[in-house]
Amino acid sequence: MKAWFNKGYVLYRGGKLKEALICYNKVIELDPNDSDGWYYKGNILRKEGKSKEALKCYNKAIDLNETITAYWNNLGNAFYTQGRYEEAIMSYDNAVKLDPHNSLILFNRGNALFKKGYFKEALQDYDKILKAKPSDSYVWFSKAMALDKSGNTVKANKCYHKALELGPDKAYPGDVRDWID
Repeated sequence: MKAWFNKGYVLYRGGKLKEALICYNKVIELDPNDSDGWYYKGNILRKEGKSKEALKCYNKAIDLNETITAYWNNLGNAFYTQGRYEEAIMSYDNAVKLDPHNSLILFNRGNALFKKGYFKEALQDYDKILKAKPSDSYVWFSKAMALDKSGNTVKANKCYHKALELGPDKAYPGDVRDWID
């Protein structure tokens, strides 16, 4: 079984998703309680745009082992992809309980909170990240958007400028240079 898992992982990392899926299906066939097998199958299905099937895999992985942060994070990502932001937030909340300083999870949760219009809560997540990673231009940009949406355009403009200062060549939605003071 380990050989199937390792082969699947190499194929997955190499972008050969269909072949990797065959391997993870074999892992699950040999051991239906292999939470990582379910997790990687979910990752493949999500990358293939099959987020409903991915949700089932992530839920199965979590049923088998609810202490793995990545399982909860990717469950949240699958919900997010479907526009199911409340469920995404709940999944990210579970991940944050396991790893409260994980910038990726905080960013994902902040973005889901933003999508639901919970700008104050999104800003709290973005600020936590910026304390640990003050040079992350994407977080500065996200913070700017949340400030903008909550009506604080002065602070938003400062954050937009900071994002551009830190990452002038990064791709941002629209051309931010056209809409900041």
